[in-house]
Amino acid sequence: MTWEELEKRISELGFILIHAGSTEKRGAASDICHYHSIATEFATRTAEHIWNEACLAKRVMHSAFLRG
Repeated sequence: MTWEELEKRISELGFILIHAGSTEKRGAASDICHYHSIATEFATRTAEHIWNEACLAKRVMHSAFLRG
């Protein structure tokens, strides 16, 4: 699932929460909790990737300065 697909699905579930009956709202609320977990994991992995790239860039920069 891509970030865009996740956003779309959560948006659809939000619409259900606003406009649907109580049975549908309970199902949508449960699904939102599930997708929230996916979004949290996705964001964590993305942040870790950015952090690792920044650390690599810093090491490369430091190495370049040491070489003169």
